[in-house]
Amino acid sequence: MKKCAFVLISLLSIPFFLSAQLEPLEDLETVSEKNFFKSYFKDVFKDLTDFGNPLTLSGGVGLNMRSYNSSGGPLRQDPFFYGLNANLNVRVFQINIPFSLAVTARNRESSLPNWNEMVDALKNDLRNNVRAQRDRFIRFGTSPHYKWMKLHLGHRAMNFSKFTLANLNFLGIGTELTPGKFRVATMYGRLAKAEPLDLSLTTPNIPIYERMGWGTKIGYGTEQRSIDLILFKAHDDPRSITIPESSPKQPSPEENLSLGLNGQTLLFDRFRLRIETALSALSPNALDDSMQTRRSHDIIWFFCLFTPDLQSYFELNHHAQVLCLV
Repeated sequence: MKKCAFVLISLLSIPFFLSAQLEPLEDLETVSEKNFFKSYFKDVFKDLTDFGNPLTLSGGVGLNMRSYNSSGGPLRQDPFFYGLNANLNVRVFQINIPFSLAVTARNRESSLPNWNEMVDALKNDLRNNVRAQRDRFIRFGTSPHYKWMKLHLGHRAMNFSKFTLANLNFLGIGTELTPGKFRVATMYGRLAKAEPLDLSLTTPNIPIYERMGWGTKIGYGTEQRSIDLILFKAHDDPRSITIPESSPKQPSPEENLSLGLNGQTLLFDRFRLRIETALSALSPNALDDSMQTRRSHDIIWFFCLFTPDLQSYFELNHHAQVLCLV
């Protein structure tokens, strides 16, 4: 119980310290004025009707091919490798719609370009086929944005904080809204693709569960002074793969929940103080149902989103940085 109280006090003390430094909160009289929010959001949305050129296109394409061959021993690399990178930016009036695509494939036998092997690598069924998954790689995504609104679709990466969602690639959907001094970001998607055990490989692989995640970040402030609250959760799907009981390598599905708090402020108009803190709960084996009754009150910390068991543990991390402005 003492540990719980210490962690809660540590988390709650930082926002009170930072809030005292936030410039927007010093103008409480302005915020409390009649029709403040009405005029505020009116100013935020007033420029959404501004239009630019009807259509603008730009982009680029890159192709990479590598050949490898050797005699007198086993091949240490793929005989032939293809790589294609393409990006396209479509601008319709003030709406920017950037697309990105990355495709790689490899030959298993030929060290020269082979159309049939390339087509086979791209069209093979990837389900329960680890070798086919390794023969090709496809990643695509788009992040259309208009003014202060941005949407992420496909394979994207977002950054909430150092101790929560830190530029992790995911396949899913995300949003970023920055109206005025408010900002909200959300994401949901697949963080890791399931990779079942493949006994046909020379060296059997370590199975990987499909990992899903979601998160949200809510903040207020400017480039000089701001504060953000972050909630992020990731969990492995135990039904995504089947591992034989006879397998010597038996990974367990994991579950993680993080609550983070970021803040920054100016000190003496010459120094910028940045603070990141996060409380993280991790369960190494989500299938373990041995609930520890005396720790059931810990669930309150995480809004009933995480249920600790006997193997669960908690970590509290801090990071502070002081920058001198020239």
